[in-house]
Amino acid sequence: MDGQIVIQKEGSVSEDVTTIDAKIIGKFEGNLKGTGKVEITETGVADGNIKTDSLIMKEGGIFSGKVTRITQEGEKAKKKSKSKEKKGENVEMPEESDAEEFQLGDIEDNMKL
Repeated sequence: MDGQIVIQKEGSVSEDVTTIDAKIIGKFEGNLKGTGKVEITETGVADGNIKTDSLIMKEGGIFSGKVTRITQEGEKAKKKSKSKEKKGENVEMPEESDAEEFQLGDIEDNMKL
């Protein structure tokens, strides 16, 4: 489901929902992913997990579940892929003492203008 979902005061939804914005005035059961803002109003009841970067909880609203930031999911995925790359590679880095240092004047310039 895309766009916006509004569960009215007498309304009830029992399923997993993906949307941009969500406003829960009635009852919601399930997992909710809102890429915009998710609002649980004074009369709203939400039971399930919510993934969003913007959760608004009004006084009197009821929420039971776990909230996860969408941006954290992306960061975790990036970290996991980087750690997998590091585990798979066996690259030896030269120690600092092995590296040669050059000072100005150490390299002869045979170019003539």
